[in-house]
Amino acid sequence: MSESPWSRPPRAGRRPRPRGGMVRRLLWWLLGLLLLLVFLRWLFPGSGIDSPGEILAVATLVTIGSALVLSLRLHYREFLRNLAIWSAIILVLALGYAFRHEIGYLGDRLAGAARPARGYEAGEAMVFERDSDGHFHIAAEVDGTTVTFLLDTGASHVILSARDARRLGLAPPADAFVERYRTGNGIVRAAPVVLRRVRIGDIVLDDVRASVSAGDFGASVFGMSALARLSGVEMRDDLLILRP
Repeated sequence: MSESPWSRPPRAGRRPRPRGGMVRRLLWWLLGLLLLLVFLRWLFPGSGIDSPGEILAVATLVTIGSALVLSLRLHYREFLRNLAIWSAIILVLALGYAFRHEIGYLGDRLAGAARPARGYEAGEAMVFERDSDGHFHIAAEVDGTTVTFLLDTGASHVILSARDARRLGLAPPADAFVERYRTGNGIVRAAPVVLRRVRIGDIVLDDVRASVSAGDFGASVFGMSALARLSGVEMRDDLLILRP
């Protein structure tokens, strides 16, 4: 059947909008961001990304993002949604990296609050929180063995309880107990010894003069023979700060 000369020509189907232009614009935009990043790194060498390896990492992320767009052929709205999601993820990771030291400090602070004797690092110093008994306790590594001390700025020496001395393998002979210390339980005899190494975090003290208690001395005491070797001992509110 022939068509009438007055009939309307068949309606042409709508041609799909080419996506190649959008992809190319996206690639140029990503390339521009990368060039801007390199320029800012050159303009402000002391800030932001500090090494070629980090710039390479950013370039890798840009390349991966471009490859995803090219391979998946996402619709515009889907692309914007996923771009927002990935931007948020990258922002969180970047913030975590930028504040990694502060986050680590917060974790150490929480661990220190849970176990006050362990303390936590604050720069070169070690910080201890006051325990529930109102005293400061210090967990130190003595010749490879952990010993928990009670801080006593009035004690002239580090004094080991008989139990902790046995753990350290210290067994002075009976005639070595020539020292006398006054405690809440009366006079206690003690024997002088030298601790080869006492470590508190990154603070290391070698050849520390100490005494081994012969009787019931209670907890081992961290006294002035060790404290005097430090550059600073500060008690601030409920915090004890030891500086190497």
